[in-house]
Amino acid sequence: MIFYQYKSLPRNVVKYDKSSLQRIDWDIVTFILKYLYENSYEKKTRLSMCVGLQYSRFLRYVKWLQLVDWIDVIKKDNSNVLVLTDDGIIICNKLQGESKEII
Repeated sequence: MIFYQYKSLPRNVVKYDKSSLQRIDWDIVTFILKYLYENSYEKKTRLSMCVGLQYSRFLRYVKWLQLVDWIDVIKKDNSNVLVLTDDGIIICNKLQGESKEII
């Protein structure tokens, strides 16, 4: 009976957004932030190759990192590059502090 009631709901009630992250891999986030911290800026395509992700999946991480205001996309030399924001730099400093404590 419950299955029948669920099946009768209109399709537009529940929407699944395929372009958003479903699960965050913190190792990837950490790599992106540390890479940008060490190199100051990088093009999106090059950084996606360094991370080892498909470009479309990498863009999901970029979108999420922009949402939490850790990175920003700016125009430089007629191309879009990724840079850390002030909050992103603070997070990188905290990540480096934790790695020093572990060693």
